[in-house]
Amino acid sequence: MHEQTDVASHVAALALLHLDAQRHAALAQQLHEIVQYAHKLYEVDVAHVDPMSHGVVAAVPWRTDTCARDTTVEQLLHSAPAREGTFYVVPPVIE
Repeated sequence: MHEQTDVASHVAALALLHLDAQRHAALAQQLHEIVQYAHKLYEVDVAHVDPMSHGVVAAVPWRTDTCARDTTVEQLLHSAPAREGTFYVVPPVIE
C-alpha cells in the first residue's frame, strides 16, 4: 500500500492537485484497487485466443479506388479568399 501512496502523491503532483490527507488516502486506495484488478487479469487464460486489432468483428466497406475529375479548377477555387491564377494565395508564415 505504501507504493500506491507514493503513486498517489506523484499523480496528484502531475495533475496539480492539492489533496488533503483524507482525499489522498482515498486516491491511494482507488489506485491500489485498480492495480489489484490489473493483476487479476493475468490469471485469465488467453492461450487459445487469437490476437485482434479491435474488440468488435466488423466488415470494412471498401470501395474501388478510381480516379475521377468531378470538379473543375474553377469550382475548387470558387470559395478561396484570395487566388492568383489557378493557385490559392496564403499569407506568409515565416518572415
